[in-house]
Amino acid sequence: MDKVADKSFDAMQGTIARMKLASYPPDIEIEIPRNLCGTLEFNLAKKIIDYGYKRCEEVFKTL
Repeated sequence: MDKVADKSFDAMQGTIARMKLASYPPDIEIEIPRNLCGTLEFNLAKKIIDYGYKRCEEVFKTL
């Protein structure tokens, strides 16, 4: 994907996410690094899902 289009998409998604979080604040927020994968790297889905499960376990252990 073109880098300009990719950055535009990321900026738009970031704005939408901030607006949603401001309107509907979550009880728990688990942050995932943005550089874990790119917009079209669907081949990394299992890696990202596994990372998400691991992060959830870490966060819930601290509550």
